[in-house]
Amino acid sequence: MNMLFSVLLALLLVISSGLHAETDNEGSNKYADLTEAANTLGLSLVSYNRELNKEDRSEKELNKQAASLVESLNQFLALSDKAYKEGVPYDVFPGFWQMVDDWQTLAKSFARGPDYLAKIQVTPMYYPNDSETVFSFEILSTGEVIEIPVKDSQINKCGPLRNEDCREVLSDITDAVEGAYKPIADVYLGPVVLHYTSLEAEWKQFYREARYQTPLDSWFSANVVQVDYFKGLDLTGPPKIQVFFLRPTLVFEHLYDAEKGDKDDVSIALEVIGFNRWKEGFGASITTVYNDRKDADAIGIGASIHIKNKFTIGYAYRDDDKSSVFVNLDLLEWFGDNKETYSRYLGYLN
Repeated sequence: MNMLFSVLLALLLVISSGLHAETDNEGSNKYADLTEAANTLGLSLVSYNRELNKEDRSEKELNKQAASLVESLNQFLALSDKAYKEGVPYDVFPGFWQMVDDWQTLAKSFARGPDYLAKIQVTPMYYPNDSETVFSFEILSTGEVIEIPVKDSQINKCGPLRNEDCREVLSDITDAVEGAYKPIADVYLGPVVLHYTSLEAEWKQFYREARYQTPLDSWFSANVVQVDYFKGLDLTGPPKIQVFFLRPTLVFEHLYDAEKGDKDDVSIALEVIGFNRWKEGFGASITTVYNDRKDADAIGIGASIHIKNKFTIGYAYRDDDKSSVFVNLDLLEWFGDNKETYSRYLGYLN
């Protein structure tokens, strides 16, 4: 009898274990079709994008990839719509189904760009002292947000049989659709990241090597001279040409016809307007100089040339026919920080 009881008990344990494993497996594969469709969509997008960017692409092959992509998208949207609407009851989450419809409509316009394929972000916000959980839903590309409070008495009424935790159901669906989005990020954001990295390197080179620009220089450049460049929609690198406007500096000036002992002196200079091709290390400015000498006009006007972003030489003419040459003693280059210029330019970018 004891032997028979032991055998029956062992059989019951085996059957129970098998049923439990089957239940777990069913739970883990609940959204297997959606997961597969999401992965297929991601791979289809990669294949289409690869063919699109070939220099010798075949229109026939491109059309084939496009048709496959549309088919994958439709399958993904159909399964995700089913998962959301079967798993998330309308009476528990009023307004969410409309968001799903909006998201589906948006996704069907995927050809316009990656934003149209953005997913629905789900964020449960817990309030321990209250008897409800507030769920925040957002379509990431549009900023459309809804917040839906769910009472504790309804939190376990999700899933096809209305007997599952809503937080777990939404988490499972989010995990299932994720496969569509990593390839999308790689396809669209990968080049953007590379582009941004390249631009960042250019800006670093700019503030290491370029001439220092005052706040007025930066403003004049971004808002008057190079408006189109800085108001574009794309990520922007540093300007190839620096612009200077009413830029003060000090120069060491030699006045040929001054009295002996008064020929060489430090003068104040003002670059009225100028430019500098900082990568080539060459630029020029219309420049005035000021020095209150006894035997010459105080103000001279002329031009200066900028060499290697660090040195400036110039020539100034005075009304009394006395001319001078000068070299820069640019304190702005010594104490100014082009990182500040970089920050100001970023502020002018849209």
